[in-house]
Amino acid sequence: MLQILRKKPYILDILLFVIIPVITIFEWIHIDISSYHGGLKNFPSWGFFSLFYLYESLKITLVLLSIIRIFLRKKPVKGLYKNLAKIFLTILIFVVCLILPFKFNPPGAVYFLKGYTTWVNKNVQINNIQDWFVSGQADKYLNQKYTYKFPEDLPDFMTNFEPKFLIFNDYKNDRGKCIEFGWGGGMSYWGIVVGPPTMEAQHEGRVESHPSYVEFRRQIKPGVYIFHAG
Repeated sequence: MLQILRKKPYILDILLFVIIPVITIFEWIHIDISSYHGGLKNFPSWGFFSLFYLYESLKITLVLLSIIRIFLRKKPVKGLYKNLAKIFLTILIFVVCLILPFKFNPPGAVYFLKGYTTWVNKNVQINNIQDWFVSGQADKYLNQKYTYKFPEDLPDFMTNFEPKFLIFNDYKNDRGKCIEFGWGGGMSYWGIVVGPPTMEAQHEGRVESHPSYVEFRRQIKPGVYIFHAG
């Protein structure tokens, strides 16, 4: 194999051009799976950043090696334009593989919510919460927010899955009249919104309240959706 590469060095150039896109494919599959498993655990995987830096560092190393090997040749000036073209093409492939996934691959929040759906269906009594809400028993809590410490007279199914905070929204809220169960905080938080089956709030997809705040939603049933925001 090494003898072939010595005789035909262009084969190594072709391999480098192919390896970078292949690594990118594995990179984003790995990141998406990590996001999905975060949803299954009700905790977003912050491994996105470490995985991203790991794979991108590997690709940068390959780009640098492909450039260095040209100048390590006995006559690096020979075929100068051809060598410059190889360098340009290698860098171009790297840049394209860096940008395209962000443009065409769904955000990690989408995969998180797919896994989160399973967690919610397994651990949260959605039907009981919605029935209790629609019955009007939640009205006395409207416009109230509770964090960790919740009213003792709440039904057990409202808190037995240990939400971090609980918000009772009235009609003036952009979500409409609903109950919001949430976790996280700061730059990223996620949770469950339960309202009447006739709730008019957007239940699916990307919701951008303002440029610095984006929310992704996934419907569980009419009037109930989960979200990941940041």
